[in-house]
Amino acid sequence: MSISPRGVESIDEIDNSMVFAFDSNGEIVGRSEGQSIHSLQASISGRSAVVPFGDRVSILTENSSNEFPIERESIVQSVANAPSSGAVTIWFNSGISNGRYVNRFASVSADGSLKTGSVPGMVFSSVYCGDRNFALVRESYIGSTGNPEDNYLYELDGSGFPTVRAEWKYPSYFSSITPTGACTSDGKKFVSLYIWEDAISSDGSGDLTLVQIDTETGVRSERPLDMSGHTWVTERSSLSIIGDRLYWITGDGEVMSSALEGSSGVERKWIIPEWHDRVRVSVEGDKVSFLDFGNSPFYAEFDLISGNQTLDAIELPWLNEIAGSDTLSGKTQYTVSDVDNI
Repeated sequence: MSISPRGVESIDEIDNSMVFAFDSNGEIVGRSEGQSIHSLQASISGRSAVVPFGDRVSILTENSSNEFPIERESIVQSVANAPSSGAVTIWFNSGISNGRYVNRFASVSADGSLKTGSVPGMVFSSVYCGDRNFALVRESYIGSTGNPEDNYLYELDGSGFPTVRAEWKYPSYFSSITPTGACTSDGKKFVSLYIWEDAISSDGSGDLTLVQIDTETGVRSERPLDMSGHTWVTERSSLSIIGDRLYWITGDGEVMSSALEGSSGVERKWIIPEWHDRVRVSVEGDKVSFLDFGNSPFYAEFDLISGNQTLDAIELPWLNEIAGSDTLSGKTQYTVSDVDNI
């Protein structure tokens, strides 16, 4: 579980981000702390946890910690994770560098080494397709003279060098809302959910568009989805492909699904019980990791397809003091990841 300030503007050198590991009894078995960063997310890969702090990337195992210093960052823009190999890539929203808006990255390879670099523009989504490492990038308005409609599919090769595999134009008001994408089982398509900004209503409604990008040819397909009665807001790390269907979790705790091909219909499979604004979830494959950091904090797990609870609630009483504490920014952000395999 990771904890960090939510308000970017208020992050200061004395703000901290924290990561906790706890066992099946809810007892803390590991903790790491570092300079604060917005949207902190620990990634579980191989037998380690990869954690970005504001000034470093930490690779944590049961018995060790390997620290890699990085240039000071304030925002995690996107995270791609390949649990089968142990590779993780963290994209940072780095702002203007040498007169141009850039996103830097820190990429941890399967052998635990770190490579860094940057691309011009803004990363909207990233994913591993097998051992291939992709990111969707759009030129940014901010600090740039480029065309904000220009979009790119980047791939980081084995040496960590970013190469453009495809480029195309999308209107600037049509963009991905899923910073962590999904990849089809054959590794050939990068899948993301997009929305037209003018389709967003004040009540949270708005139809999504399922976008698939061929990782070999760069050919794209767009299929509008019928989101009638459901919010377009999507939990950050909830996109998953099971068989021929895409699954995601809305900001209202609804588990939604749509076919990758064919019908534009969207099905609500189930609703996560007791959903409220102090709940966070993440999805890995068909498992939903669930954290409630309300008055009686606990962790649980659910099956993504059936909605069955697969792990009884683990009480986390020590989280009360942390969850109720103030930060300089005045707000705190939480994420949760499965750590069974460490």
